[in-house]
Amino acid sequence: MRLTQGIAVALAIAGGVASADSHLSSYMDGIETCLLTSDDTRQCIGIGSQTCSQVEEGGFSTQGMVGCILAERDAWDDLLNAEYQQARDFAQEIDARDRADTPGYAVRAEQLRYAQRAWIPYRDANCRM
Repeated sequence: MRLTQGIAVALAIAGGVASADSHLSSYMDGIETCLLTSDDTRQCIGIGSQTCSQVEEGGFSTQGMVGCILAERDAWDDLLNAEYQQARDFAQEIDARDRADTPGYAVRAEQLRYAQRAWIPYRDANCRM
């Protein structure tokens, strides 16, 4: 849960639509470690882009910083998608077990998908605020 909350916060902050260069993703390795070890996952936001800006030639130029920030945004998006897929797989597994005996409870995967779809407009509205 802590991992997912940190990812959601970072994605809300990062926003954007462009994809970063794939070679910049090498600077994002510390994000997941930070999420798993930090008491305050907000501290993990910016780890990858800061390292990227410091190491990349021109990393402190406007274009360099934007590229590094977008690479971090993509890394957070990948982590969020992996977490969501794990949660979805788990919900489907439990639903499959419960379907025969308690079919009314075998709707977790559907509820998770509904919650995810409801979260996206909330995230967008929160970012606009």
